[in-house]
Amino acid sequence: MKNESASLKHHFFTLKPSKLLLLAVVVAVIFLLARPSEDNSGFIGSWYCPEQTLLLEIDESQITINDFCFPYELCSPIQTSPDRQHPQGFVIAAGSMGTLAGKLFLEDGQLYVEIDGNTKVFMRSES
Repeated sequence: MKNESASLKHHFFTLKPSKLLLLAVVVAVIFLLARPSEDNSGFIGSWYCPEQTLLLEIDESQITINDFCFPYELCSPIQTSPDRQHPQGFVIAAGSMGTLAGKLFLEDGQLYVEIDGNTKVFMRSES
């Protein structure tokens, strides 16, 4: 019994190259997941849609559309400079409508937002 216990302890604490590689991968994944929250500062602020009466306010954790607030999260991969070819994906919790997927990007100072297949173009508000 004593030999089994010593052998078991020795087995778990001996790092073979394959175990060392697995440990390195796990640490790298934990490091990437624990990094500071996504940089969406380019989208933060007040926006309006000149074609419709839509006011949009984006902060770190929620999107407000005409006084209706919805929590959202950016999807991986986080785009450092989202554009038309590589938009930033996000999901929005839309209450009774469930969770909706969306995309957004900046182009020529305008914010393009697509939610559930509908795209709207917003201009930054002066106030």
